[in-house]
Amino acid sequence: MQNLQPNTTLQGGKYRIEKVLGQGGFGITYRAMMKETASGKLGAIEIEVPVAVKEFFMSETCMRDENTSHVTVPSTGSKATVVQFQRKFVKEANNLAGLSHPNIVKVIDVFKENGTDYYVMEFLGGGSLKDLVKKNGKIDESQALHYISQVGDALDYMHSQKYMCHYDVKPGNIMLDNSGTPKLIDFGISKNYDTEGNQTSSTPVGISKGFAPLEQYQQSVQELSPQTDVYALGATLYYLLTGSVPPEASLVFNNGLPALPTSISEKTRIAIESAMQPRKKDRPQSMREFLDLLQETVVEEDDKTFIDNPQPKLSPASVPEPVPQPKPAPLPKQNSDTKFIIANKSFIAIAIFVVLAIGFIIYWGSSVGNNSHIQEEIGEIAFDSIVIKEYRSNIFFHSGIGDCSYTGEVDDEGIPDGTGTATYSDGRVYEGNFEHGVMSGDANFKYGNGDTFEGTFSNNVFKEGKYTIIDDGSYFQGTFKNGKPDKGDWYDKSGKKI
Repeated sequence: MQNLQPNTTLQGGKYRIEKVLGQGGFGITYRAMMKETASGKLGAIEIEVPVAVKEFFMSETCMRDENTSHVTVPSTGSKATVVQFQRKFVKEANNLAGLSHPNIVKVIDVFKENGTDYYVMEFLGGGSLKDLVKKNGKIDESQALHYISQVGDALDYMHSQKYMCHYDVKPGNIMLDNSGTPKLIDFGISKNYDTEGNQTSSTPVGISKGFAPLEQYQQSVQELSPQTDVYALGATLYYLLTGSVPPEASLVFNNGLPALPTSISEKTRIAIESAMQPRKKDRPQSMREFLDLLQETVVEEDDKTFIDNPQPKLSPASVPEPVPQPKPAPLPKQNSDTKFIIANKSFIAIAIFVVLAIGFIIYWGSSVGNNSHIQEEIGEIAFDSIVIKEYRSNIFFHSGIGDCSYTGEVDDEGIPDGTGTATYSDGRVYEGNFEHGVMSGDANFKYGNGDTFEGTFSNNVFKEGKYTIIDDGSYFQGTFKNGKPDKGDWYDKSGKKI
């Protein structure tokens, strides 16, 4: 037996399981009834309200006792993996509970029972947009834009205020409540904005064919960003208007999008094609930018003309801090060669003067002439035929795992090369070696939540070393494959092998 049986109760009878709504590799979702007390002037009565209960249960590794419903992990070798994913499940629940938007499903309770974790959400009884299209066929443009504008506003709220991306936007993950309001669900692979990156975040990359862009087919989430959600929402709009799943991203890359029906307005067609560009840099760079493409789409509904998704004009003081966006263009080349060889000690004084003078000219030209992000440059001086490497501080750099501020050695193109420190907006810090912009070699890495890695990097991912979890002090020591633990062991904080 894997799922809880009908009429099973949780939390001392507060929740009563009715049936399974869905099951994946990491959890089971049930429809349940929640007991509530309704009070009035003349007394109180107990009522039952439908809710959705999600249970952490890894179908490949977890077992359930038929008599007690208790969940266990029989395989000792699988326990560490289950613990990591269970932490992620709880984090998903807490992240979702921290979101407050009318178009995002609400979490109302989180608790432990039966040796596993649960969270309770509002029950959405109107079915998904996927169900709607399957039942009725393609949706009228005005209604489709009505849904998309609301979901897009929810995603913009996540991006700009919570620094979180959903990464699995699709018609099946947009549910309707009983009043027809669309709500975004399933945050199982959502990520904090610059992503928690490597395997240490434990969340697999989701691939929903037709709705996932090319970058999501990579075996890591290091390159993902809000533009990934933009692509998926554009693909969702395509589905609503055509009744067909869009071609996979590789086909879009090679052949472009199929022609959209002529009944679709030119403005909406342009918005969809812009959102579904294969390269991230060619898409709208934020969800708000995509919504602005749709905002002025004038449609007719009940003989009344209106502009879909009107957005209030925010005063400068109330505008949320903009989300950092990847800037793939290379840093501007400097006007002078940064490599010098001093072969004769008798010219040391002259060399020092020349280097400092050139450094001042570069700094002045960068900050005044071309408005560069480089705030400071100095030259490190070496003697006896040693090549001088240029050192810079506060370079805005798009690394393999997101945008960062970099301080350290650079090559003659202004790209990090050598030792340096990269600091990210979400608190991550990389201290170690770069090879022409790629994290490679010995390094220390720290996440915003306190987790750390000490060891070597290869091509922007962990290669070999020690990853420590701040919550309980446990750590993995060994080698990594594609940034994921491969050969090695897990230990508790005292150094005892798990």
